[in-house]
Amino acid sequence: MKKLRIKVDGKVYDVEVELLEDDEQNDPYFHSQNVSTSLKREHHEIPAPAPAGKSQLETIQEALSGKTMLSPLNGVVVEVCVKPGDTVKVNDTLVVVEAMKMKTNIASKYDGEIESINVKQGDRIEAGQPLVTYK
Repeated sequence: MKKLRIKVDGKVYDVEVELLEDDEQNDPYFHSQNVSTSLKREHHEIPAPAPAGKSQLETIQEALSGKTMLSPLNGVVVEVCVKPGDTVKVNDTLVVVEAMKMKTNIASKYDGEIESINVKQGDRIEAGQPLVTYK
């Protein structure tokens, strides 16, 4: 038995795992040190290819700085709920996306003023694609 501590969405779980086969000795890349290190890595959204006129690096920098809201899923834009100049707060709906016959409200992660809308109704979008840009 091995005891592992796993963190999921900020919650810590202590679990015991029974090893049925021990392949750690045969695989030099799989050691408990590597497992614990990989569990500590943070998840970051990586945006889809940058829109025309912006490099992918600029899009990533804007997203990480809070200037751009990225789509969390693939789908079709059903409704754009804001326009440039609107002031939004955290959890205000920005865009409604339909994926697999289910509509999902994409809510703002930031307080701020909308500078531009990067999608329109009917657009097919991919996860990581910029939806709106904040001032």
